[in-house]
Amino acid sequence: MSTPYTSLLAELKTTVQRARVHAIQQVNRSLILLLGKGFGMEVRLFYLEISAQHGWTRAVLSHQISVKLYERTNVRRRINR
Repeated sequence: MSTPYTSLLAELKTTVQRARVHAIQQVNRSLILLLGKGFGMEVRLFYLEISAQHGWTRAVLSHQISVKLYERTNVRRRINR
């Protein structure tokens, strides 16, 4: 049975699916970039997690790697202990 909400729910489902596909594509591009950098698993996971949290593009991720975000973040963590 069709209700006024049926089309709204279908549209919402499509939007969520597109967002998931986009997020997966971003992670895949980021992962390829990270694999080529020779980082250890801890560093790769750090950049993947923060990239996904903030919705970074590959270009932003590349910039954050070049300015050594991981190293700066770990220095702050050690100082704040």
